[in-house]
Amino acid sequence: MELSESLSGKVLVLSIDGKLDGNTCPRLDAKILELMDRKVRSIVVDCSRLTYVSSAGLRVLLQAAKRLKAVGGTICLSSFQDQVREVFELSGFEAIFKVYDTSDAAVAGMS
Repeated sequence: MELSESLSGKVLVLSIDGKLDGNTCPRLDAKILELMDRKVRSIVVDCSRLTYVSSAGLRVLLQAAKRLKAVGGTICLSSFQDQVREVFELSGFEAIFKVYDTSDAAVAGMS
């Protein structure tokens, strides 16, 4: 899994490339904690290159949402591939997160 970030105004777009599973989710967790240490409070997770997400990956995203909410921040998701969208739908996580079709739409929705 590769992580990359870009800034769009006050919103940070964090792109995930590859699989988010038990082996890779600690890197995402550490990255989100690093962003929070840098006082980032608005994060869009761009999932356009996310090919797989496990329950461990879902748990990391849920923890991130709770941590950000506790400090007045927010996280949303964008650009699901079909197989990833299905995991979010079946797990009920699509009802927990704001999900946008594109990262640009997500950034606009958070501004």
